[in-house]
Amino acid sequence: MIYFASDLHLSVSGNKGNNTEISREEIFIRWLDDIQPTARKIYLLGDMVNFWFEYKNVIPCGYGRFFGKLAGLISKGTEIHYFTGNHDMWVRDYLSKEIGLIVHRNMEEIEIESHRFFLGHGHELTKNIPVKLLFKLYDSALFRHFLAALHPRWGVTLGNYFSEKNKNKAVSDTGGFDRNKYQIVFAMQQLRTKKHYDYFIFGHTHSPFYLKLFPNSVYINTGNWINHFSYAVFDGNKVELKYYSNEN
Repeated sequence: MIYFASDLHLSVSGNKGNNTEISREEIFIRWLDDIQPTARKIYLLGDMVNFWFEYKNVIPCGYGRFFGKLAGLISKGTEIHYFTGNHDMWVRDYLSKEIGLIVHRNMEEIEIESHRFFLGHGHELTKNIPVKLLFKLYDSALFRHFLAALHPRWGVTLGNYFSEKNKNKAVSDTGGFDRNKYQIVFAMQQLRTKKHYDYFIFGHTHSPFYLKLFPNSVYINTGNWINHFSYAVFDGNKVELKYYSNEN
């Protein structure tokens, strides 16, 4: 089985007494425990943590149980891919060297068991010009140098503050087709002008969605692990969108 999930948005505050954050982390780890016997590969499609920036000799505190679980799965033979999103775009080489994750910094086409997948977080596809420019600024070398120049105490505090506001807004916005339309339009353009893909799977919108684009092509958004606890699974023949019960 191949599993896909995104938008866990773990906060550093989750390791400082915030019971809601700790509970979500525990739920996600419980899901990883449940899928471990069948999971050959796991694709994490961005924004798994709410803010991440690697200073030269410092990384944000917290996330230990989450990354520890991923490292344990990898050591037992599960291949885990990590696509960066707009909240964790500053990932460098710590997660690959220390945890063993295979890091992807851009959307990619990947073949899985003779099926063509187009995978990514999907934030790059927004048509909102101010937001698009903001993403480009955040991902620029200039902004990275600015953040790196700040003391981690201030840099991480600022990053967490703005990331938390953005996360809460995304959860409260409208869902369904409206939240996914830019990604769906992109998928349709790829199918009409380029080559065939069996599945387009993205995150970012926080709105789980499954849509058949053509008879042999499907768009899926994996939703989030804040209020939907949704994910996708590929059994070698088809991809299904599923929901994990937080009462398990």
